[in-house]
Amino acid sequence: LDQPLACLPESCPIFYLHDLALRPEARGNGLGEALVCTALKHARARGHRSAALVAIATARSFWHRQGFVARAEPSAQLQEKLAAYGAGAHYLEASL
Repeated sequence: LDQPLACLPESCPIFYLHDLALRPEARGNGLGEALVCTALKHARARGHRSAALVAIATARSFWHRQGFVARAEPSAQLQEKLAAYGAGAHYLEASL
């Protein structure tokens, strides 16, 4: 999290979702869930074993419905990085 990569590693167990956004008029019809499903299907096909993301407070329940949960108490370093996203940001993971 918050580290530039020169290139993607050959073998990467975690698929990281950075942003998923819909226009307000596109919300509420299952399109968000379909986008997540497609992204995770792609991740599984590429051999990723889990997916991770930072959920802002207002989106946490959406990501919980998609199977993402907090795995452990975040380290002090991760907590500091999460603070940049605002109050209530959480690092979440889902098994693939």
